[in-house]
Amino acid sequence: MEAQLPQGAKATDGATARAMKYYVSLILNFLAVFILTRYAPGIASTYSQTSPLGSDLLFAAVLGFFNASVFPFLIIIGILPTRLKLAVLTGIVSFGGFTMIAIIPYGFQPDVGGVVIGGALTWLVAFLTNYFELRRWVQEHKQ
Repeated sequence: MEAQLPQGAKATDGATARAMKYYVSLILNFLAVFILTRYAPGIASTYSQTSPLGSDLLFAAVLGFFNASVFPFLIIIGILPTRLKLAVLTGIVSFGGFTMIAIIPYGFQPDVGGVVIGGALTWLVAFLTNYFELRRWVQEHKQ
């Protein structure tokens, strides 16, 4: 005998689906930053004893977390998210992260080109993941 869901019910609840979408966004942002720090032109690796964990892993985890958290942060503090707000905030986080690591080197050092390329590509991934979350949220709250 097979269990059946009530009519209109989904197999997963909303909180689980939102958490999974956040984790996917986090992983995509992490991978984007990690790949850029390894392979983007204009970013020189200077591995040393001061960063045994791997500075690129730590930087990718921190920047990926902040970029994936822009949309949820806006919702938590009660600000209505828009495409412009998402674009500006993810741009500040992305370019700010690469600029900060250029000023305070920790395991790798981007030059001006590295900051522009790394910031732009990281911003693109961060904006898209937050934008797709915004679209899903608007569809949920339209009903």
